Amino acid sequence: MKKYILSGLIIAVSAFTGFSQKEIQEISWDDLKVEKFEKKISEELKTEVTTPVFSKKQRKLDSVDVILSGNYHVLNSFDSKTHLLSRDEIIKTPMQRDEIMVITLKDEKAPIYFGRKVKLKGTLVLSKSIDDESFFSLIKAEKAK
Repeated sequence: MKKYILSGLIIAVSAFTGFSQKEIQEISWDDLKVEKFEKKISEELKTEVTTPVFSKKQRKLDSVDVILSGNYHVLNSFDSKTHLLSRDEIIKTPMQRDEIMVITLKDEKAPIYFGRKVKLKGTLVLSKSIDDESFFSLIKAEKAK
């Protein structure tokens, strides 16, 4: 009887730990490439703006934990920092809004160095505002192992 109870406990624990460890999907910048756009009127800007039409695959990535490699940048302005991840090594102008994303670091003191290629994991969020600077953001970002 003890064998059956012990076996049942081992199976239950291994099943629980198997379900609790979810696989984080690694994506590339090609997965974020926006192919289709539509025109909308921005109430705030009082003008016509171009907005992305996200693919079905991109919509499935909204609010999902992902891993993405890119180049880390920090913009300092007026005592605030904006953390960015870009597809290319150097931020070029004009930059497409699917080639750069604003990131929110899980730990501001994390050792990520400006201008370096880095692999981050975090929650990918699709832009809901037509006035956003980027179509995507990565929140709770930290270095991936």
